[in-house]
Amino acid sequence: MGGTFLYIGGSHTQRLAVRSLCDWGFEVHVTDREPNPPCAAETDHVHCLDATDVPALVALAESLNEDGAFVGAYGIADYAMPGVASVNRRIGKLSASPDAIETMIDKDATKDALRRGGLPMPATVWAGAPEEFDPDACQVTDAAVRELIVKPADVHASRGIARVDRDDQAALRTAVQAAGEAATTVLVEEYFEGDIWNADALVVDGVAYPVSVTRRTAHPSLAFLPSLQVQPRRSDDPSFAMLAALVQPIADSLDYANGPFTADLIMTEAGPKLLEVSPHFHSIAMELLRANGNPLRAWVRRLAGESDWRDDLAAPREAAGALAMLRATECGRLASIDGEDALVSDPRCDDYIRMKPDGSDVASLSAGGGLLALAWWTAPDTAALESGLPARIDGFQPRIEKSAPGVMQ
Repeated sequence: MGGTFLYIGGSHTQRLAVRSLCDWGFEVHVTDREPNPPCAAETDHVHCLDATDVPALVALAESLNEDGAFVGAYGIADYAMPGVASVNRRIGKLSASPDAIETMIDKDATKDALRRGGLPMPATVWAGAPEEFDPDACQVTDAAVRELIVKPADVHASRGIARVDRDDQAALRTAVQAAGEAATTVLVEEYFEGDIWNADALVVDGVAYPVSVTRRTAHPSLAFLPSLQVQPRRSDDPSFAMLAALVQPIADSLDYANGPFTADLIMTEAGPKLLEVSPHFHSIAMELLRANGNPLRAWVRRLAGESDWRDDLAAPREAAGALAMLRATECGRLASIDGEDALVSDPRCDDYIRMKPDGSDVASLSAGGGLLALAWWTAPDTAALESGLPARIDGFQPRIEKSAPGVMQ
């Protein structure tokens, strides 16, 4: 392969993807709102552009296509996808429709479309502007539901999400107002106990190809944010077949004809329930490392017009993968990371990225920070991967010298 590729978003979590694209022979151009993002370590072509500045992204793509060598664009999150789709359409590449992208980044519209498609979902008991919220208007349809989820309609990185007792009206009001700081529309949904999973797929010409499933372990102190994500081997876990069966109905319900997507689901006692769908892969770095098929390469080859792109969806080897995510839960100065050497020296550890060196000022997620380090693991099967891993993760903790409340040192 070869040509020019545009990657919208240059954060630490994207370095493996950008590195892979470079290794495949592409001249990769990265955009980020920071002038020197982490992905600058992987490519010399960095452009200081915001992911939401669609006209500027399209203009950049047109300048990169002057010799006709532009292959396509990819982005890292919901907010980047209008730009990705606009770039690919302008250059004449395969892309989802504007209506499909708009539906998928509006979680309220997503839920309406999925319900019309007959897919299993928790009930939305209220939706609207936060200033219009009335707790008495929340109509819970399942008497067994004791808690509700409050979240912004355009949720990103689990910001603004809260889990609240259905009868605590004061807490509900507080949660709705907090979610309203991140979006003009707030959703209140029924909450069900269960493990959170992601099901990834690549859709080409209306056909959805299952890619992987990922089980997420929630951070003990940060609700709805994972500290560990595990991708079982396809043949190891019955959840793969169960969740893979949903990807075509999801694509059909959303009229999503081209591109990757990830579906967030909760596995309840009654079966899976869909929470939301986003038009990008969930954890493409894990796919790249475990070589259990290569969906990013398959999509890029399809954008390039290669006919045998499906070959990259087949698994050259079956492996299980994991991603450990270390987060700051308080503001202060990072003194050290306990358990780092033991985690990184384990032969199952394929890659490790330290985002903050010792001595750095760090902020908790609520203060606009969060991630400190990422570690990717692979093993021949799920049992071998998970053997001893929880203990390693429990010991993988930051030592943070606290600053005064609300004050960074």
